[in-house]
Parts: sequence; C-alpha cells; structure tokens
Amino acid sequence: MRRRFDGRVPDAGAVTACGTGARSCVHRGRSAAWHALAALVVFALAACGPPETDPNALRAPDGAPLYRDGTYAAAFSHAGPDGWRPFLEIRVRAGVVERICFDAVDRNGVRLTEDERLLEENRLETGVSLLDAFADLRERLMESQLVPLPADPAAVEWSAQFELLAREVLDSATFGVTVDAAGIEQIATAGPYVATDAADETGWRAELALVFNADGIVAAAYREVRSELDGSVRVKRDDAGYQELFEEIIGLDSELVAATLAEQLLSAGSVEIDGVTGATRSTSRFVTLATKILEQRTPGALPNRLCN
Repeated sequence: MRRRFDGRVPDAGAVTACGTGARSCVHRGRSAAWHALAALVVFALAACGPPETDPNALRAPDGAPLYRDGTYAAAFSHAGPDGWRPFLEIRVRAGVVERICFDAVDRNGVRLTEDERLLEENRLETGVSLLDAFADLRERLMESQLVPLPADPAAVEWSAQFELLAREVLDSATFGVTVDAAGIEQIATAGPYVATDAADETGWRAELALVFNADGIVAAAYREVRSELDGSVRVKRDDAGYQELFEEIIGLDSELVAATLAEQLLSAGSVEIDGVTGATRSTSRFVTLATKILEQRTPGALPNRLCN
C-alpha cells in the first residue's frame, strides 16, 4: 500500500539505511525527494504571488482595493514654455501607492533633478529648493493616496503639473492600465506659449500667444504693442489715432486683422495661412512668431527608465 506523503523530507540516513542493493528502497528515496522538491516549489510560488491587500489601502464601493497593483506613468506631451517636460510614475503594491517618481526632462533629455546649475539658480532666485518641493509633493500623495492635493506655496506651478499627472496615473491604477499594457499616458501641454519680436522702426513689437490641446492649436491671441518713455505700454488696437490712420491706408481695423490671422491659424493648424491683403507686415510678423512657437514646442525624449 502506497504511503501518503506528509510533507516531511526524510534525512540522509533514512534514505541510505536500506543499502544501495535494495531496488525498492532506492525507489522510495527518489519518490520522497521529488515530493520534497514539489513542496518547496509550491512554497516559493506562494511567496512570490500577489501580496494580500494592505489594511491601509483605499477601497472601492464593492470593498475591493481602489488601485490595482502595477506600475503606472503619465507625462506631458511636449516641453512647456519653460523648456521642461514633466512626468510622473507610481508603483502600487498590495493596493497602496508605495513609490512615486516625479521629474522633468528638457529638449535634450536632461533631467531637471540632475541639472545642478539650474537648481542652484532657481534656489538663489526664488529661495526655493525644487528637490525639497518635489519631495514634499511625493510625500503628500503618499500620505493621502488621493488627489486633489494642497498646492505647495513654494512651487505652485510644479504643484499644478504634479496634480494633473497624479490624476492621470491614479485613474490608470483604478482600471489597472499599467505601463506594460498601454505605455505612458499623455497629457497635452497646453501652454500658453508666448513669442515676441524686436520693435520696428516706429517702436511697435508683435506678441503672439498660443494654447494647445491634444488636437493642436485651440486659441491664439496676437497684438502689437509699444513701450513708452514713461514706462507705460500702448496697445496698437487701443490707439485711436493709429487705428484711424490704419483704416485710412488699408481700409481695415488692426484688431480685425489680428482676429483674422488667428482664425486662419486655428483653421489651418499650421503657418500655411493666406494672411490679410493689405496687412503684409502684420501677416509676416504673425507667421514668424507662430513658426517660432511651433519650433519651441518639441516633445523632448523621455528617459528609458523614468525612475532612477
């Protein structure tokens, strides 16, 4: 009758006591060894399996963990007006956010947290350590496990970007859309991106601001301004004398010219616009500034590993 294996591994003496000549005894020794190996494999698999849900994990209405285990990441689509492209990665284990990486890269792929010169310049200019501000943002999210988060008064803009990214990654964690499954989620870098040129011979300079969403340019504002000796700034479209002269020469209001150029840019989605007949200079300046912004708004490659 075959004995049932009780999970205990026989010691070496028990296996060899039968002697090498006993065929059946050798068979029983191998059987015990295989059972022992199988037990060890089962134990190892159990140890490497998914952990039990942490008692501190947030719960969904049905009682399940709010976040599914895995790694989740989000990044802005392009470098912003300041030249940096922020990104955020989290890891969830046992239903709890246990690791957070927040950083940004410039157009050359250099990490903000590794740019010692910029960090020191920012500290001297603002009195704020970005490394400390980033650590504070991570700690706040680790504690709350939720957004919204209170803005860090020392780094309001970075706080806003951190929260937008955190919303995205926590939403992915809710549905289990990991980096391995769907890649890094993208948030459109809105801007606004602002470009200006040098003053012309009459002292007027042009300014253009563009705002983007995932589909492209969604808003454009163009104006021409002049700085006066007393420090004030005159806007061409608000200058009654200039408007009268402008309309007398080309038959158009400068504000209408600016609105027409902006509308054409939004419709075309590129600098390939018709322009405004009779307003050659304004059209040229507008196209030059739009081109400058589009060249400035580059993706900036993300690191292969977001977390160092």
